[in-house]
Amino acid sequence: PRGLQRYDGVDFLLGRAVQLSGTPNNLLDVEFPARSAKLDAGMQRIAAVDALVFQFKAVPGEVGSIVLHYADGGEARLSLIEGRDTEKSWDDESDASTLRIGWLGNYSTAMYVYGLDSSGEATMARSYVAHLANPQPARAVKSISLLAPPAASPGLLFLALTVEPASPTAPAAE
Repeated sequence: PRGLQRYDGVDFLLGRAVQLSGTPNNLLDVEFPARSAKLDAGMQRIAAVDALVFQFKAVPGEVGSIVLHYADGGEARLSLIEGRDTEKSWDDESDASTLRIGWLGNYSTAMYVYGLDSSGEATMARSYVAHLANPQPARAVKSISLLAPPAASPGLLFLALTVEPASPTAPAAE
């Protein structure tokens, strides 16, 4: 669906997604970048970012990250971690109680052509809502970019981001 959608209590405005790919073992590497273009954040102080993501394949450790580009030139990397923000594998239910499921449904047969194990229709798929706190919410954020680590093959599909503004009473960075 497109438009305003609520997943696990978070509103997301769904439009076009951003597909990233890690390198070098990715069949989709030719089509998708390892890093997105910078998304303008409008010079605002951000307390946290909620990401609605879909993980095509289990990757140990970091599966992707959101990079906050501060107005003063600094950066903060907010990592999405397998087992904390996404499941360890599609059929691993051992840690499902701690994850925030965004959407649950059947996996499309279209991805079978990319060498995935299932023909799709009987395979359950999930998107996840990950809440990532900004370590320095008093600093103004100029832009946001998305990053796939080299091991992420094919990487995360970022369906949407929602930013949580910092409290107006929080002290500003000096």
